[in-house]
Formats: sequence, structure tokens, C-alpha cells
Amino acid sequence: MKKKSKWTFVGDDSEPVLETGLRPNRGYQLGLGSWIELNTGSEWVLLLPNDSELFSWNCEQLISQIEDCREIVAVIPLSPTNPYRTILPESRIALGWNFHEGPIIFRKDYVHNRICTNRPIFDTNNFRGYLSFIEVAIQAYANNLAIVGTDLISFSENKSHLIKSHSLIDTEPLEESYHKLILEGEQWLSAKYGLNDRWSFELICRLLFEEFMDVNPSFPFSPLV
Repeated sequence: MKKKSKWTFVGDDSEPVLETGLRPNRGYQLGLGSWIELNTGSEWVLLLPNDSELFSWNCEQLISQIEDCREIVAVIPLSPTNPYRTILPESRIALGWNFHEGPIIFRKDYVHNRICTNRPIFDTNNFRGYLSFIEVAIQAYANNLAIVGTDLISFSENKSHLIKSHSLIDTEPLEESYHKLILEGEQWLSAKYGLNDRWSFELICRLLFEEFMDVNPSFPFSPLV
């Protein structure tokens, strides 16, 4: 506990967490619940993994474009190396569904509704967050809501934490961490959805995304293709 940052405002000191860590889904869900309880004046919340470093921050420009589009419930900041950046429109914002796990921004009323109806956004049983952003996208598009990607807020991933300091943050070395992500993630996917591979899960998400585009032909943001 001596290593805990002075900026920490919520945590979990239970024995399982001390042994294995929170990991993204449990940490994100814990943070979202605490944010709603605090009832701050903010209408958006940014969730950052511990290996993410902000690269650009044009928050006002982003929010001014999306705040009145109530269907948008989540925003994915794109890294400088993300290939989606090369096809973003002039607004630097576009609809998408196939995003890698990392930082994510949520609209407050969406989080509040999910938590108050006992419907967690992140499955805490999916310990390492396997395909968790695909699951978030499925939840959104199945309810005629949307997710956008942008580089107005951007980040870079600092892999040195896993490569050089994995013991300091009580996790496995990089290769072992990736191996367990796939192995445990496929077990979670099979147990929860009865699917044997990620491609079927992604296909479900893509079809829901395409249905959203068909139902909302005048949506103000174009899709990433």
C-alpha cells in the first residue's frame, strides 16, 4: 500500500486484489461506480490504464462537437500509430466499433443509467479485459447508441512498464501477460456467450454497427471503414 499514488481517491484493498491486481475491467468498473457516487459536475469521464500517457488534449474541441449528439455514449482516444487516424474526417471524429482496449471516455447519463439498473459496463469476470471494447460496442449499438474514435484526445502506450517493471506493478512479463489474456479470454468468451472464437464475436458487433448506420442514415458523423 506504500506504493499507492497520493492521487488515488478510490481503491480495493481486498486480498484477491492485493494478490492479482484489479486489471482494466475491475478497475474501470470500480472507478465508474465511485465517479457516479461522487456526483461531480462533469458530464464525461476519462478512464486511463496505467501504461497510457496522454499525447494530445483538445478536449473542448471534442466535447463541443459531440455533446448535443445524445446517441454518442463513449469515445475512444486513438494513439498516434493507430491506422484509423489516417482516415479520420476533418472533424477528427468518426463512428467505429473495432477498437483496441485502452483509454475510453464515457457520457455520465449512460454510466448512471447502467449502474443504477445494476448493469455493469465492464464484465469483472473478464479479468484481463479480453475484447472488452467489442463488448462495450455491442452493448451500445444493440441499443441504438454509438461509439466514436478521435485523435483530438490521443495517447501513447508505454510498454516499458510490462517489459522492465512488471514485478513493481505485480503483473506478469509482457509475453506471459499476452498469453494469459488470450487463454483466459477465450474461456470467458465461451462461458458467457458460447462462442469459440473472437471472429464470431466481432461479426456480431459489426452487424449491429451496420444496422445502426442503416437505421440512422442522417447521423452527423461518418463511419470508419
